[in-house]
Amino acid sequence: FLNSLSWVFVALAFLQVEQCLPPLRNVTEQSLQKQQHHPRLRSASPSPAFLGRFFSFVQSLGPLPSRLSLMSAEHCRCASDMPLLHIDTPLLHIDDPHDTSYNLAACLRSGPWRLIRELCGHAKAVCLGVHTPDAVLGLFDEATKPKESGSKRQRFA
Repeated sequence: FLNSLSWVFVALAFLQVEQCLPPLRNVTEQSLQKQQHHPRLRSASPSPAFLGRFFSFVQSLGPLPSRLSLMSAEHCRCASDMPLLHIDTPLLHIDDPHDTSYNLAACLRSGPWRLIRELCGHAKAVCLGVHTPDAVLGLFDEATKPKESGSKRQRFA
């Protein structure tokens, strides 16, 4: 699955896509000392729709390989007609801000990634559909998780 640091970086990348955060390279000690403001940044307004867009963003990162870079705020997906260069191309590459060749999501495998995207699709439908606030809160309740069939080994194959 994704480790906690990877989830934090995915959330930050989503906030960059939503124009709530600038590229990390624009946020330097010097700009903070000068108290420069980053023009055209939106404030994040937590709501079911906002949460639904986050789940949609996560779902959109697969099944083709994707790369997220907080430094440049460039988040790209491989084109479907683009051949993979290497058999070991990661499903999701999250750049380490200090060394972009290091993938923070290197431990992610296809089975768990597929499950994450499926669960995000379910959560997106709940958040963006005509549901009560209780339905959205229910996403975080163990009892409302979609039923999984088969063993772990079958689901992640």
